[in-house]
Amino acid sequence: EELMDQKDTLERKVLELSQLSQDKVSLASSLLEEKLSTQQELHDLKTELDNRLDAIDQLKRERDADRQAFEEERRRLQDQVAELGEAKAQKAMELADAIKARQTMQAVLEDEKVKVQRELEQAQYDREQARRER
Repeated sequence: EELMDQKDTLERKVLELSQLSQDKVSLASSLLEEKLSTQQELHDLKTELDNRLDAIDQLKRERDADRQAFEEERRRLQDQVAELGEAKAQKAMELADAIKARQTMQAVLEDEKVKVQRELEQAQYDREQARRER
């Protein structure tokens, strides 16, 4: 009977060990599935991160291109403003020269007018003198 008890005990232990072995295999399988799932999630996250980094790099390149285009346009406009300023200064100098020439011409005409007026007065005086002498 003791042998039977031992046999029953051993059979129970064998069943327990078998059950534990099955549990261990099941747990290992679950862990392997979880590991594979985790690796896939990590791969997906890495892919998403790489895509986002690529998008950021693209945005940076576009921003740099926009910045360069802006700087070129700013320089072009500054050059245009400088040219317009130079043209305006040139026009102002030409206008000042024209005003000076006009003032000079007016002074010459005024001098000529005074000279003609004196000659006229002198001629009238001379005519008046000649008439008085006759």
